[in-house]
Amino acid sequence: MKERLPPLALLTLDACISRLRDGHPKLSLLRKNAAKYQKGFNGERKLDYHLRSLDQTFSILSDVTLSVFGKQFQMDSFIVTSNAIYIIEVKSLDGTITFHTGLKQLTQDNGEKLVGRKYPITQSENNLFLLLRWLELKKLAGLPIYYFIAISEQSTMIEVNGNENSIRKVLSYVDEIPSRLIHMNDKFTKTRPENHALKNKIVQSVLKNCEEMHINILEKLDINLNDILPGVHCPSCKLLGMERTRFGWRCPICNHYSRTAHRKALLDYALHFGKEITNKQCQRFLTIGPSTAYSIFKNTNGVTLAPHNKKKWLLEIDKLRKQATNKENI
Repeated sequence: MKERLPPLALLTLDACISRLRDGHPKLSLLRKNAAKYQKGFNGERKLDYHLRSLDQTFSILSDVTLSVFGKQFQMDSFIVTSNAIYIIEVKSLDGTITFHTGLKQLTQDNGEKLVGRKYPITQSENNLFLLLRWLELKKLAGLPIYYFIAISEQSTMIEVNGNENSIRKVLSYVDEIPSRLIHMNDKFTKTRPENHALKNKIVQSVLKNCEEMHINILEKLDINLNDILPGVHCPSCKLLGMERTRFGWRCPICNHYSRTAHRKALLDYALHFGKEITNKQCQRFLTIGPSTAYSIFKNTNGVTLAPHNKKKWLLEIDKLRKQATNKENI
């Protein structure tokens, strides 16, 4: 199973919230959006938990983003067997949701208000079409593609206005997904020839070509980057303003010591300002001297010298994100 990491939009929102002064007028909006992304991420992790019950017949890739014709498309879970491909989209919606099959509309009533949502079946069908074209361009077509929509909460009530059978075929709660996949795949095994070689080629190609979903969430929410505060957060008490010592960082409030707290600060910089950084920019953002900045660049996994400009360094978000989410090496 390809590991699912927090989405960049959520990381960016959390990083921004932690670097704005108290009372900033956009904090409430940022927290509302962060809660929405966190809820979606939690729902996807619930699906991951249940998918772990599947055997090695199923190759499971989480949070897959590919591009075709210059257009990105994202699949919450992409599952391949030697018989078929399955796309799973997770929806984390409270209250009562109603599928209006004739209008192709989804409404949600959470007890306080009734709102319209994107119709997930249209979204899944679009993803299926784009994936088929991507596979054709890579000369990897041949396995049939199916999709399911997984509801993350059992407490969510589901109603259908229209063709109930069409919804029942593709809709499940997350805990029902593994049994549906096993049932379908067992049926295909008895009626279709298996293609292990194609399965392996598809998995390898998807892993090789998987991208990050580009969502400039701060621009969308009109956040002024001049309001972003510099400094290094304490991993223990979350204070922004750790002090650099000879070999690490010391918190002036709780006295926590860390050798690697700057990794999260570098990730924050990349999320806010982009992947390129100079020594001077690092000095200002981490509040350190030039020699310390150079030493951090040289000794941090995920930071490399830019090939096109020797005065700039490249911050690799994936590597920094994985390191930042690991337990600190104190």
